[in-house]
Amino acid sequence: MHPQPFPEDPARDVSTERDVIEAGTVWGDAELFSSRPSWDTLLAHKATRLTQEEQSFIDNECTHLCKLSNDWDTTSIWQDLSPEA
Repeated sequence: MHPQPFPEDPARDVSTERDVIEAGTVWGDAELFSSRPSWDTLLAHKATRLTQEEQSFIDNECTHLCKLSNDWDTTSIWQDLSPEA
């Protein structure tokens, strides 16, 4: 007998489900929150592309923030991002 990847009756995090539903789209999240997701349905979703504005944000602001931060300072010294970040 093989173990089930998901329990038959999982304890559900209703607040998380509500947040996803209220966000306006559930994409594949509805499948993931179900007890038995359909992997075929999930894999059938096409990957989305970032807009030029989103890609620019990642290429510029996010990259700059990454250069300003490091794990040691964030976790051991500041317990947050540094003031410079």
